[in-house]
Amino acid sequence: MKVAILIVAAGRGHRVGADMPKQYIPLAGKAILYHTVNVFLQVPYVDLIQTVIHPDDHDLYDKAMGDLAVLPPVNGGATRQQSVMKGLQALARHEPDIVLIHDAARPFISPKQIEDIIVKTAEYGAVIPTLPMTDTVKKVTDGKVKKTLERSSMARAQTPQAFRFKLIFMAHKRMEDKDFTDDSAVAEACGIQLLPHPGEERNFKITTSEDLKKASHMIKENLTDIRTGLGFDVHAFETGSSVILGGITIPHDRKLRGHSDADVALHALTDALLGAIGDGDIGTHFPPSDDK
Repeated sequence: MKVAILIVAAGRGHRVGADMPKQYIPLAGKAILYHTVNVFLQVPYVDLIQTVIHPDDHDLYDKAMGDLAVLPPVNGGATRQQSVMKGLQALARHEPDIVLIHDAARPFISPKQIEDIIVKTAEYGAVIPTLPMTDTVKKVTDGKVKKTLERSSMARAQTPQAFRFKLIFMAHKRMEDKDFTDDSAVAEACGIQLLPHPGEERNFKITTSEDLKKASHMIKENLTDIRTGLGFDVHAFETGSSVILGGITIPHDRKLRGHSDADVALHALTDALLGAIGDGDIGTHFPPSDDK
């Protein structure tokens, strides 16, 4: 079974308040779009990744993506629905069995979530991740609250929304003159039954400046901070009865000369640890000039 991913990255994202489309805003040195695509590359089930971008963004795209192994981008349309259609048309020549359609501004989807959605789509044909409504929901018209809606029957839709490829491709062709906000709405309009799958709170869409701050904090938590340090120590021999190395006393006819036990092994290790945190060496903290 061939699995394709369609990343929709043709929007402008003005609400985030940046001087560039939000999908190219850097998080920890990499564009949001880079982080999003990179998650899908970690899933072994994925065969193809197709991106859809704005015609004006090719320079931004090339700089952001680097050498990620994806298909060449295609230009999107005036609406999200038109952009998805252009992406599906580009994928059609590869004849995928399943396609997952995902927002570029959702970089925190987990590989496990992607795998689960693929497996369910292979069985059921159309799957969307959803989250329950936790707040009381009101219907507001003309600036006035009209009624309270029953939230138990409502859900928040996320992406990736996954379908058998031919199913959603034909649905988009049928609804080409409409303007739906997501692909599940296109599917619903064509009578396609959707299976809800438990979504992830962390898989939020970066939309506002507050979302961007949250994303920046989350990406830092995800990064592994690897540091290295190199330490060495030298002590001369002198008359004695043992040598201490690594805290172990070794009988010997000599010992190491030093202000303390002259344990060159532990002193070198201490220097390496201090170097890893950028805090001098053992002599800085315990100078031999200090009798304590």
